[in-house]
Amino acid sequence: MRIECFPSRIVLELTPLCNLSCFMCPRHYINEADGYMQENLFKKMIDEIVCENPEAIILPFWRGESCLHPNFNMLMTYAINQGLKIHLSTNGHYVEEQHKSIFYRCE
Repeated sequence: MRIECFPSRIVLELTPLCNLSCFMCPRHYINEADGYMQENLFKKMIDEIVCENPEAIILPFWRGESCLHPNFNMLMTYAINQGLKIHLSTNGHYVEEQHKSIFYRCE
């Protein structure tokens, strides 16, 4: 069943973890468990997004640093291979050689 007004931009938080402690960041005032989005949940969400709006743009960030997710490359590759556009934001401190190929494929 397709939703008539499905969002065109979808924020997915891969992790609330961050390697910085910026004084202006509100994440320090939010009391929630740390951890990582599970691979099966991410894939399920991506599959549903593609079904509802294959033109949707995925924003894999919120309060955390997405590159800290241990399966970051695999998750981003899955979304890209489904035809979705990724708008990535990072603080750049955790960028490693293995991330570069993903960054080139994101917008």
